[in-house]
Amino acid sequence: MDLEDAIRSHGGKAGQLDALADVEGVAEFIPPYVVKRRGEPFTSVQQRIERLRPPYLVRPSNPDDHFGLEGILPTFPEEGPGDEELSCELSTANDVRIAIGRMERLCDQRIRRYEELYGPTSRETHALVMERNPSQAHLVALRHPHAPRTLYFEISSGEGLGRWTAPFRYDEESGQATCRGQRMSLQAMGYLLDHLFPAALGGRSAGLLETHLKLIGRVERSGRIAPGWAHGYELGFDAPALFQVRPFMRYAPPAFGLDLSGIDPCRRTGFCFGQTEGTDLAWMGSWTVGDRSLQDFLRQRAGLLPAGVEGYFTQLDRGDMSAIYHSFLPETTLRSMRALAPPYDGAILHHNLQRIVKQRVTLMDLERIRGGPCGVRIVSNGAQGALLYPGERTPITRI
Repeated sequence: MDLEDAIRSHGGKAGQLDALADVEGVAEFIPPYVVKRRGEPFTSVQQRIERLRPPYLVRPSNPDDHFGLEGILPTFPEEGPGDEELSCELSTANDVRIAIGRMERLCDQRIRRYEELYGPTSRETHALVMERNPSQAHLVALRHPHAPRTLYFEISSGEGLGRWTAPFRYDEESGQATCRGQRMSLQAMGYLLDHLFPAALGGRSAGLLETHLKLIGRVERSGRIAPGWAHGYELGFDAPALFQVRPFMRYAPPAFGLDLSGIDPCRRTGFCFGQTEGTDLAWMGSWTVGDRSLQDFLRQRAGLLPAGVEGYFTQLDRGDMSAIYHSFLPETTLRSMRALAPPYDGAILHHNLQRIVKQRVTLMDLERIRGGPCGVRIVSNGAQGALLYPGERTPITRI
């Protein structure tokens, strides 16, 4: 099915899967699903839903979530702890019917808030009912728009305080993975994942990584999803499955070169998204959360950000990046930013940050920095970047 027609009919998430449903080597990784269109009687799809194997997932599929709405619309029952109405198991068609009603109400509320910040968007949110994949580990992947042979991955398992994550990047040209600054082969990365998630992965990680790289390659070669764009993916890892693929940013080669040979290595990075010839940052310090509630800790510091700055740079010795950017800085503040510097490679894989970076915000990781003067700047061409101290020459070389 043509992608535009599919999105018009079934929304972004379901339309993407419709468009890939006949692609060899991809279709078999798409879990069985049924789409209930907004306003359509539940009885018209009930028999098809009952033919799916429980338990079920109910995912929102909106025509505008193909290019936007990242992290806005909830999945049932996957939203996570703290939201009781989303946490029930969906085992019967009646459970699905109730979940669809709740999902539609919650989506309407969130879209109204989204429209206050970003302007009008579609309110026609359909329900994508899927068989729930048995994977114990979840994989998100992102193709780099400025360095297209680079993929970013984060594998996670568990919930709440028991949740483990492993962010790493993979260079297709060299066949090397990089995790926490350490370069290794894909096979060695697999051994590391087996050690982190022994119950879920059982020594299969290297082969699973190869499977997912091949699946991503087939999706991209099909040309069905936004050719010329770098894509983001959501996948089941240990029971390989494709849940979602969406455009992230257009491919854009660096507009200028950077000679970083004179910059201290601890102020250089290869983790960048977006391009800037120099953006001022506010220095927010290095904090240790300890055993205090992260949400309370961040709320206490909500007034620290100086008014009118273009970006800020912070370190947190412990904490969840998604919570930092969702709870600490209001969306209106984030929209005014031109640069952010989170402290680890996996940050870009969070939906909230992807939504912000797509609005021409430069993002870069400077994990090893633990202090510095006021008035710092960052420079980035998308492939590499650096933190510059006051008075330091901008190391730009024209291409």
